[in-house]
Amino acid sequence: MSLHPDPLYPCFSSFTNIAPWTSAVALSPGEGVLTSADLHGADLTEANLQGADLRDADLRDADLRNANLNGANLSGANLLRAHLHRANFRESNLSHTDLTGADLSNADLRGANLDGAILSKANLSEANRSSEELSVGDLGKHLDTKKQRPTPVILGGNTAA
Repeated sequence: MSLHPDPLYPCFSSFTNIAPWTSAVALSPGEGVLTSADLHGADLTEANLQGADLRDADLRDADLRNANLNGANLSGANLLRAHLHRANFRESNLSHTDLTGADLSNADLRGANLDGAILSKANLSEANRSSEELSVGDLGKHLDTKKQRPTPVILGGNTAA
């Protein structure tokens, strides 16, 4: 099975060299269903994952720079140390994700749901977010559930807790 450009799988039109994990995912025509997929360390730079279902996916150390995740569901996903620079997360569900050490610099987070997300040591410098949706004050509610304390988050080079 191949996920290279294919009209039946439009959300995967920009994938290249992803054969190592293609047999582990179930896809439906016209949809990006990658629930619980093992994408650890995958190179998904500039991938079009708009509206994809990535619930509980393992995206540790994945490279999603400049990826389009507009409207994607990443609830419960593990994005530990993921490279998310300039990624589009508009209207995405990032609830209960682990974004520990993730680089979200210059990412578009407008309308994204970050309820219950772990943002310990995440870099949010220059991230595009509306003040009503994500503010320095709101970041205090994102706790490292293992240590039960506010997580440090980098905003524009400053750390907020």
